[in-house]
Amino acid sequence: MLGKIIISRQRISVFIGVPDEERATAQEIEISLEMVPEQSLFGTNDEIAKTIDYYTVSQRVIEEAQAKPRKLIEQLNEDILRMVLGEFPVTEATITTYKFILENTEHVAVMMTLSKN
Repeated sequence: MLGKIIISRQRISVFIGVPDEERATAQEIEISLEMVPEQSLFGTNDEIAKTIDYYTVSQRVIEEAQAKPRKLIEQLNEDILRMVLGEFPVTEATITTYKFILENTEHVAVMMTLSKN
């Protein structure tokens, strides 16, 4: 097993929603990201170059999420997954985005997985 690196429920302010009026105001979402590294997490010898720099990933997730308004969580997820797989030594990533929009509901969540294979 290679292991996984998980960033759990990162809070980000974004412009998202199908109606124009919903996208007019920023809203907070939460993003959880699971990444399977290209190499095992065992044997890193305490060297960051042998793993995934999760701080840098988290900053890029914010940049990608805030890059433009989007209508759908699905599009946001796809954009972030493609960025992560394209920029970091990751073979597979799973993203879950939580949106707090429906009354009487804790959240709506969309989970998607993408791999390099």
